[in-house]
Amino acid sequence: MDIKKEVNAKGIVIQAQAGIYFVKTCDGQVVECILRKKLKREFMTEDNKFLYTDPVAVGDEVEITIAEGEKGAIDEIMPRKTKISRMAAGPVPVEHVIVANADQMIIMMSAKLPPFKPRLLDRLLIVAEAGDLEPIIIINKMDLLKNKEKSVLYEQAKIYQNIGYKVLYISALNREGIDEVIDIMKDKMSAIIGHSGTGKTTLIKAIQPNLDLKINEVSLKTQRGKHTTTNVRLYDLDFGGSIVDTPGIREVGLWDVWQNELDLYFREFQPYIGKCRFSDCSHLTEPGCLVISALEKGTIHRSRYDSYVKLRTTKDDND
Repeated sequence: MDIKKEVNAKGIVIQAQAGIYFVKTCDGQVVECILRKKLKREFMTEDNKFLYTDPVAVGDEVEITIAEGEKGAIDEIMPRKTKISRMAAGPVPVEHVIVANADQMIIMMSAKLPPFKPRLLDRLLIVAEAGDLEPIIIINKMDLLKNKEKSVLYEQAKIYQNIGYKVLYISALNREGIDEVIDIMKDKMSAIIGHSGTGKTTLIKAIQPNLDLKINEVSLKTQRGKHTTTNVRLYDLDFGGSIVDTPGIREVGLWDVWQNELDLYFREFQPYIGKCRFSDCSHLTEPGCLVISALEKGTIHRSRYDSYVKLRTTKDDND
């Protein structure tokens, strides 16, 4: 009787969908895998509720067993270095890990169609900070703006540059600024996140034209884009590194970011945290608050402070 040989291998998850995981091994083989039931149980609570929408995320480093000439099974998931997480939709709070182990998070914004949305950007910056990723802000569709509109946008973006965030201005359709994008992505795993219709897919095609990706138009009526990408997928880049394409987002439910710790994720607040008159200062109304003092002096920008206040005082703000 022939005994099927099994091979153990290490790899990275490049796509996950409905309990099926495609793992690229160290030798370049792509194996369709399932998650072992024993491992799946490790990610459940005592009352049989899942800790995550899916225990496995694109970017996870895994150990698998491959049956000879057949599919494989994930035996172990290595500890994650970084993660991009959000709260899953639904009545029960569950963590949804979008991407694991990325080196940087490319936050894709649009100058127009859809319009630039600072509040959404602030939420995405918190997601990056909470997941230990370096955020890079890319503002696409600069070709759609007139000179006066560009001046307004530059002033808005300057707020973020002044507190240490890198901002790139591009037109992916016209390939303007693409060389600079390639430079920051080279030899790194970059996860690209953004609102539907901001041009994520167009950017990926601009930096790697041989990828077969679909591009959808933005509705002029709603100024919203349709989801070109329907699931998360990792692609190797010819110039070195990789990029993780993700579906366009409409809302960002923050995960594991407590309201009383929200100030930790606003970089410009850092010099003042723990130095206010009251140790548990919320930076809202308390006397002797150094954050409010910095706001009044112009050291902290009003728009960023207003964003903090909205997040601090309301549960659902995705404007």
